[in-house]
Amino acid sequence: MIHCDSDSYRVQVGESDEFTPIDQMMEGQIISEIQALNNDLRQPFELHLEGFKYKEIAEKLEIPIGTVKSRVFQARKKLALQLNK
Repeated sequence: MIHCDSDSYRVQVGESDEFTPIDQMMEGQIISEIQALNNDLRQPFELHLEGFKYKEIAEKLEIPIGTVKSRVFQARKKLALQLNK
């Protein structure tokens, strides 16, 4: 079994471990925008970012899978608009 953590990935592809100040500002802005989403959009979106499948999110939040898909889509759309201002 091959184990590939983020550090070995960076070494393999030559990425730097250092974030520039702009990278740090963007990360902070993205986190702020996600936290500013209303709870109905934020919860499914955060779970999706964590790697949960739509079906798992639906079961965990006890909502229909179609609602999960819709809310993740709406969250992405809203974040894209906010971050492109």
